[in-house]
Amino acid sequence: MQRSGNPDMKKYLGSISSILVLLATLNVALAAQIETIPTVDPNKRRPTPAAPGRRGPATRIIERTRTEKVFTLTVTTEPKAMVVLTPVTPKTARPLKKEANDDGTVVFERPTAGTYKIEVSKADYETKKEDIKVLAQKSDARRMDLKPITYKLNIKTTLTGGSIRYARREGGSTVAMGSPGAVPSNYCVLAIRPNGEVMINDLRRGQYDINVLPDSPEFDVKGISITVPQDTLANEADNPGAIKTLPVQLDNRKSTDIFSANAWSDADWVKPASWKIEKGMKVRNTEGIALPANDRYRHYIDFELIANVRLNNDGAAGFALRARNERNGYLLLISGPKSADGPNAARLYVLKDGEKKYLNTLSLSAFSSVVSSDKGFQMRVQGDKLGFILLIEDSDGNLQKAGRLPDDLNTYPIGAVGIAAIDKPDFDVRQFQVCTPRCQ
Repeated sequence: MQRSGNPDMKKYLGSISSILVLLATLNVALAAQIETIPTVDPNKRRPTPAAPGRRGPATRIIERTRTEKVFTLTVTTEPKAMVVLTPVTPKTARPLKKEANDDGTVVFERPTAGTYKIEVSKADYETKKEDIKVLAQKSDARRMDLKPITYKLNIKTTLTGGSIRYARREGGSTVAMGSPGAVPSNYCVLAIRPNGEVMINDLRRGQYDINVLPDSPEFDVKGISITVPQDTLANEADNPGAIKTLPVQLDNRKSTDIFSANAWSDADWVKPASWKIEKGMKVRNTEGIALPANDRYRHYIDFELIANVRLNNDGAAGFALRARNERNGYLLLISGPKSADGPNAARLYVLKDGEKKYLNTLSLSAFSSVVSSDKGFQMRVQGDKLGFILLIEDSDGNLQKAGRLPDDLNTYPIGAVGIAAIDKPDFDVRQFQVCTPRCQ
């Protein structure tokens, strides 16, 4: 074989040989790497064992958990208020709008960093606005209390003193405030000024019950109902900013006329059926109270009663003083020498819902012969705010003071004057006259 002496050919063949050796080396290294990398099932994320007959280094899987902080903006306000978060920068962000829950809380999660305007609104409240800067990755909390919209009302009465109390109706039910002890726990009280006026400044929308309470017993409690704001709006076209005045008229019910039963008629009295009128009131056997039938004689404050009484069995005669009705008022008992309630005494009781409560006693021992006289005896009772004064004529016809029967609480400052009886009564009232403040 003829050897080639071409040096270029030798150089070319040497290069080819070097490349083949390099490729073989790379193939061996790649095969070794393949043996150490396990295949992974994408569903189970567990390594697939290496092919049989091949050995490689142990495989270790490292799992990493990434914790991301969720930043928020929390707004606390009135329950069910509407909260609007309007971006100032960046202007491309959209307004966020949420309603507060029953606790008055709204939470905005991951708001875009920037400057915002917060606007909180609710019916019957003044809208509130604030600017806020939201920082990336930083939570914030804002309290935005709303001020309720209120209305004013001026009440004008015919009184010179007293008070008013008012309460908002809850759940549509009427608040009963007409009598002490039956008032709601959430009512407000304001004093009436000497000019008869009182200003209410804090009425929110809704219905209210208002009671006018006089400080003088001749006036009854007066109740009215109003709807806010309709009944509080004045004519601002003529007087801008005017406050409406609501007039409340209270009639004076004080009895001023003389009640005289000298003529004696069934039409003059409301009485037990067994009590007979025959030139006087014949009270027999039945407990009860007789009061004037006409309302004009049922509201005495300062008064004087003149009566002529005969005890038929030396028992007791009685009178109702400042009675509101047959079950409420004062009861005065004049006892003779044989009274089951105690002889020769004057006793004052207070009646509440028919229950008798003892107040005090006067001895009538000095008048025992007069009180038990078959001719009867003449007596007077004078009533004032301190209680009652009892006067009895002696055997010579002179009016003598037996004493005072007080009621420190002035339980009943106004009412009717009538005739009363307990146990098994047997007496006659032959004269009965009531005057104010005193008889001539």
